[in-house]
Amino acid sequence: MASKQANSIILPPSIRINSVKGFWADLREGEVDFSRTAVILSSSHMQDETKLADIPRRLVLYFDDVTALGARSYNDALAAQIRTFVDELAETASGEADRIDTLLVCCDAGQSRSAAIAAAISRYLGQDEWQIWDNPRYRPNPLVYRLTCKALGIRVWTPALRYRVRRNARALQNAIRSARRK
Repeated sequence: MASKQANSIILPPSIRINSVKGFWADLREGEVDFSRTAVILSSSHMQDETKLADIPRRLVLYFDDVTALGARSYNDALAAQIRTFVDELAETASGEADRIDTLLVCCDAGQSRSAAIAAAISRYLGQDEWQIWDNPRYRPNPLVYRLTCKALGIRVWTPALRYRVRRNARALQNAIRSARRK
C-alpha cells in the first residue's frame, strides 16, 4: 500500500520513460523543462554527471540490466535510494513553484530498468502501472520491479510478478502477430 506522504506529492501528472541517449539529446536540445522535471537515470555505463548540474531533482544509479542478484545488479540499497528520492520530492514540493510535471525515468535502452522503476513508482503513487506492462515496447526487469516495490513498501507476490511478466510477453507476441498481418 502506498504511503500517505507519497500520495500527497505535487507530482507527476506523467511518468515518462526514455533511453539515456534520448535523455542526452533532449538535454542538449533544451527539449525538457528541468525546473518542472525530476530525473532518475540508470545505466551500466558511467555518465558525465557534470552535465547534469542544471537539473535540480535528479538521481543517477549505476547497475547492469540483469535479473539475478550479483556484483553489479540492482539491489536493496539502490532501491532504497529511489524511495528516498521519491519521498524527498514529496517533502520539497511545497507549492506551485516546486511543482513537478514529469518524472523522467531513463536507462540505457529505455525498455527494461526504466520501465520497471516507472511501473513500481506508478503503483506507489496509485497510478496505472499496466500501461507499462501492456506496452510491447517495454520489457520491465522483474528484479528491478520487485526490489523497487519492496523499498516502496509494496508487497509483490511471486505469482503476481510472474503474471505481469507473462502479460508483458503476451503484449509483445500480439504486437508481432499484428505487424505480420499488415
